[in-house]
Amino acid sequence: MSKAKETGKQVVMESKVAKLKISEIVPNPVSLRDVKTEGESYIALRDSIQAIGVIDAISVRRKVAEDGTKHYEIINGLHRYTACKELGLETIDCVIREFDDSEVLAAQIIANVQKIETCPFEYTQGILKLLALNPFTTELTLAKQLGKSVKWIKDRLSLKNIESEEIGALIDNGKICLSNAYALAGLPIEEQANYLEAAMTEEPSVFVPKAVQRKKEIREAQRQGKEAKEVTFQPIAHMRKMAEIKEAHVNNDIAKLMIKSTKAKTALEGFNAAVDWALNLDAESIELQRKKFEEAQEKRKLASERKKSAKAKKKAEDFEAKAKEARKAVKDMEAKEAEKEEVAPK
Repeated sequence: MSKAKETGKQVVMESKVAKLKISEIVPNPVSLRDVKTEGESYIALRDSIQAIGVIDAISVRRKVAEDGTKHYEIINGLHRYTACKELGLETIDCVIREFDDSEVLAAQIIANVQKIETCPFEYTQGILKLLALNPFTTELTLAKQLGKSVKWIKDRLSLKNIESEEIGALIDNGKICLSNAYALAGLPIEEQANYLEAAMTEEPSVFVPKAVQRKKEIREAQRQGKEAKEVTFQPIAHMRKMAEIKEAHVNNDIAKLMIKSTKAKTALEGFNAAVDWALNLDAESIELQRKKFEEAQEKRKLASERKKSAKAKKKAEDFEAKAKEARKAVKDMEAKEAEKEEVAPK
């Protein structure tokens, strides 16, 4: 068993930090998960380590092989170790712990439970704070500093055009996939609410071209000095959750409701009604979508009015400030002229 100190109800494991040779370290044969070296996450980790090194030390324990040779076995940090080995690094910072086999597996599980991944929108906020501290940093320099590609930096920074915390939360919790989030961010802020439902429900192959086309329409209208044609409501087909479909299969209440509401008289009509319901294209679902769309339109109009009002107010304030400066300049000039007249010989 491992050596531990009890502090009240807390148990603190004894450990020490050391820089160990990678050649002295071996993977754990009962590792919780394998390393997918072709995966995007691993490649990003490897590139980051190559750029800035390992920030967090890995955890290891001392082991003695059957032939009596001593080495260190990984407890947590297999991906970092694999990346360092692939990059040809000679050493890595390690936390050396005295764990038995059961504690090693428990520690791996706990490490994964305690790991909280930074979300895309949160990344963007962090990058913007970093740029605020170093305003002359280029995207290339930033990419090297963070161990990411320039495209990754550009994509994340495009999310700064998402001002709504509600939309930001939907991106971070995965309700809006990243491809759709980047396309949504490309639209004017006042337009984003109109496309929120589509961004949440449509595949990128459908949503991204739609958002790009809308962006082109707006730019073309601006080029001609016109207002872009207002978006009209169109119901969006998207699958219901599997749990809902299974419940409908077991419980006939929904089937009866569909038949009644659509007045289905034939098997084909009943089948089509069921498909419409599964795709959220039944009358009730369409009405719900319409309500959300109209609410989004109302929000967009209010936001647009607030923006225009703020712009007009700023223009009036700037005009008043300039007028005040002009009045002061005239007053100062008159004062100087009066002063000259007083000192002039009579």
